[in-house]
Amino acid sequence: MGVLRSTQSLEAEVEEMRAALLLHGAGFGARRPGGAAAKRAARADEAAGAEARTVCVTGGTSFVGFAVVDRLLRHGYNVRLALETQEDLDKLREMEMFGENGRDGVWTVMANVMDPVSLHEAFDGCVGVFHTSSLVDPGGISGYTKHMARLEAKAAELVVEACVRTESVRKCVFTSSLLACVWRQNYARDRRFPTTIDENCWSDESLCRDSKLWFSLGKTMAEKAAWRAARGTDLKLVTICPALVTGPGFRRRNPTPSIAYLKGLYSTAIVTSSVQ
Repeated sequence: MGVLRSTQSLEAEVEEMRAALLLHGAGFGARRPGGAAAKRAARADEAAGAEARTVCVTGGTSFVGFAVVDRLLRHGYNVRLALETQEDLDKLREMEMFGENGRDGVWTVMANVMDPVSLHEAFDGCVGVFHTSSLVDPGGISGYTKHMARLEAKAAELVVEACVRTESVRKCVFTSSLLACVWRQNYARDRRFPTTIDENCWSDESLCRDSKLWFSLGKTMAEKAAWRAARGTDLKLVTICPALVTGPGFRRRNPTPSIAYLKGLYSTAIVTSSVQ
């Protein structure tokens, strides 16, 4: 499990990925033919360079997805945005986040996270995949069910397996959650979250089931499934476990998860108020 502690860490990871991808497409020491052949070779190199900077982002209509796409574009990547439904595509057009398909470096493709074939087709030609979400629940955390937890775990497995099967994909950045780390038996006993979170911290699935913490269970099962699918392969998997997700416009668009999260922090005295 990977825990992201700062914005600087994320920027460093993105920059590392960018540098590696550009190096891969450099083609040092190759012989160059002359004349028309040279022009064809140059065009081929240009196309290869563009492909070396192409990544796919799933869950691109989510708040996290928008933020990831924006950062990737700022770093010079071409982004293939994987959408599940026509409704997602219509939403994207209504929000006018990007221009016509491909104009601003963003292309949209339809991909079902439960369909391995469509995932492979969406990822083909991309060097990296940012999996930001398997399921988006309009009801927030309160509407997340046990069945959705199982679906999210299965979708995570299929996404990583599709990355492994797609020859062009070398890296996958998987968005998990801090909730996949903190719910352990000592919380049930002491009512206190752990003070240190690292890659060895996993939420206890039995505790999540007994307490009906389905969202936490889903994130825990999904991340474990992702690591199992990547084990023993050449895919470089990185997981990020964000805590509170917020930012400009987020409160108006989807406040439920943030409010639920903050209520939990207040109830456990992790956050206190100085307002009398």
